[in-house]
Amino acid sequence: MKRFANTLSCLAVLLTAGMAFAQPAVEPANPDPTPALGESARTDSPANPAEPAKVEKPAKTDPTPALGEPAKTDPTPALGEPAKTDSPANPAEPAKDKKRRPYTSTEFEDENMTDFEIENYGKIAKIREDSIKKMVDLVENTPNYPNFADVCYRIAEYMTENIKFRLALENRQYKKDLARFEAGELKEEPDPPLKDYSGTLTYYEKILVEHPKYVRIEEVLFFVGRNGVETGKALGDDKLVEKSVKYLNKLDEMFPKSQFLPKAYLLAAEYFFAKNNLFEALKYYKKLVDNHKDAPMYLYALYKLGWTYYNYQQYDNTLLCFQEVIQKLREAGREQDTLRNMTLKDYVITLSEAGLGWTSGRDFLFQEIGQDKAHAVLHDLADMLAQRGFYDDAVGIYTYFINLDVNSADAVDYWNRILRIYRFNFPFDEVEKKVRELRFFFRADGPWVANNKARVEASEKAADLLIKWDLSLAEFYLEEALYFNKGEDSFFLATGRFRDTIAQGAGKRLEQGLVGLMMTHLGLFRTASAGRVIFVAENVLGLAYPDDYKLPRKIRRMTLDKNETEFMTAKDQYLALPARTGQKPDLKPFAAVDPIAYVLYSSALIYYTRGMNEEGLADLDRLVAHDANSDYLGWAIDMIYQMSARAEDWAGLQKRTKAMLDVGNTRVAPAEQVRDFLCAGMINEGIVQAEKDKRYGDALSKLSTAAQTCADSLERGAEALYRLGEIAEKGGFIPQAKEAYQKVINEYGKSKYKGMAQRNYGKIKNK
Repeated sequence: MKRFANTLSCLAVLLTAGMAFAQPAVEPANPDPTPALGESARTDSPANPAEPAKVEKPAKTDPTPALGEPAKTDPTPALGEPAKTDSPANPAEPAKDKKRRPYTSTEFEDENMTDFEIENYGKIAKIREDSIKKMVDLVENTPNYPNFADVCYRIAEYMTENIKFRLALENRQYKKDLARFEAGELKEEPDPPLKDYSGTLTYYEKILVEHPKYVRIEEVLFFVGRNGVETGKALGDDKLVEKSVKYLNKLDEMFPKSQFLPKAYLLAAEYFFAKNNLFEALKYYKKLVDNHKDAPMYLYALYKLGWTYYNYQQYDNTLLCFQEVIQKLREAGREQDTLRNMTLKDYVITLSEAGLGWTSGRDFLFQEIGQDKAHAVLHDLADMLAQRGFYDDAVGIYTYFINLDVNSADAVDYWNRILRIYRFNFPFDEVEKKVRELRFFFRADGPWVANNKARVEASEKAADLLIKWDLSLAEFYLEEALYFNKGEDSFFLATGRFRDTIAQGAGKRLEQGLVGLMMTHLGLFRTASAGRVIFVAENVLGLAYPDDYKLPRKIRRMTLDKNETEFMTAKDQYLALPARTGQKPDLKPFAAVDPIAYVLYSSALIYYTRGMNEEGLADLDRLVAHDANSDYLGWAIDMIYQMSARAEDWAGLQKRTKAMLDVGNTRVAPAEQVRDFLCAGMINEGIVQAEKDKRYGDALSKLSTAAQTCADSLERGAEALYRLGEIAEKGGFIPQAKEAYQKVINEYGKSKYKGMAQRNYGKIKNK
């Protein structure tokens, strides 16, 4: 019995010491978690820092699981070292942390029970079972037994020890099953073992009710409270937990200097924290922290106190708690302790949400983890600050890194991050000022360029960065003019920026510069005053008919103005690029647009309004060749007809309309309209062949084909036959003329050509 007692005593010491290593685990709420601190920061900032990720505070969550549940992931990596996670599929995206769980004090007890201890527990477990049965019989059959309280205490104690042994075995198997589940060998995730000490509670409560003066009542109060809390949490019995917390409170009242109070406070605090009762959790954590600084679980409680403050958004208090945990663990020589590493990470995340500045945090990190690792952490902190809207602080960190080494190749990335923050979150005059600083920093005769000549990749990135931000400024002015009606001045400012880009550009940047320049000129074209060509005038210019069936009148050919000429030059340069990137320009107006189709359509429209029919038709033919199914051809259908008619390019009209019909391009322009213009081309080509070229045979063949092709159209079918009759009559082909007129009369009786056909037929019917 003495050896048994010594074994229990040793185990108690070991388990109590283990509390010092208990790891907390409230992770700050972050829907898009940053990489583990110290990993390489993301190279690409969010597309729009003006829209920071919405951060939900963990006050509305239950971040701490039941004490004693085993962790499902590896502990957090040491700060400044890469996390041991699988690389993401897309290297541009941050590595997603696996869901972390708290590493609790009771979990530590389970995990740190050695095989030797488990083996010894197993050897005496049977002895305990036999002893428990005998003592239970004694209690039930001898209620007046003089040592009744001692026997009840011993029953509960033996039961507790056997439950611990059972939990150690179950936890060992649970870990194996969990590993198999994560490896895909098990279909269902195993359940962690439950800490059900309910059998012990009856005997502890017997002592409290029947022997309240029992000499070990202090221990009874603690163990009935502890076992009750653990059991209630395992079984989801909140009433049992609350009842058990009352026992712990009574321990506090009756034994204010009890050695069990730190554990009692922690049990109560953890329960209330998990239930999101922050007021009660704060009370118990503070009791432990304020009155038991030498307790082995002091630093763990201090950490959890910090997260309680965090949930109250008292970030300054949170940071003070975290700093003390980090510092004391370092002073104790426990720099690699999991609790310290986790607290460091949570310290930085809290710092990013506090908005209290970053320089004090930098100095603290230098002291605790050294400059190199601190710099890795500051990279992450800057990104988090930018996401959460603390733009000045984020810019401050990036500027700090630039100033650390003004000749570093990394300066390109820092400048890009700074300007991205400015572009979306600062007044534009400040953005322009910052771009001027950028140009000065990377000026051709400056120290950075001189010291990075050998670094070809860095030099190319810097040059591209200058072009990129010239483009960004130009796009801003373009948007101001297009969407906010800021007038011609904004267009002219954008034009200057795009010209600068074209002068420097190559590859995709050159494409964007050319497309942007065309956009500004089109904008100027649309905002032209009454003295210049306005879009609404386009129909007036070409749709005047002297009677119902004659062709549109021609309009005077004009010259392009300076604005339109520069647009055409940019268009030709853009279309002549030897190898386009295949990507749409980044400019917002082109987000859902085929830029080639758009500029060809716009170019044709300008030529159309200027009476430059041949040039406009050439661009429309390029558009047909580029994409005969483009909606722009549907929108251009009237232009196609009008310019073809004015240029008397009837063969071209047929090719353009037939190409649209062949691919089913009738979404914008109805199929009836496209076929009507096709028929017009065929009919008028036949007329021209007869009247100008005197090729009556070719004309009759063309009109005969037109009559068959357009038979379903009342007017076009009648017109084709009527013109066939006219030309046959003029060429002396009287039988063919009679036949054509008769078909008009018989088959197209409702057509306007019927009367004319009757008159002409009457003149020749006797020939």
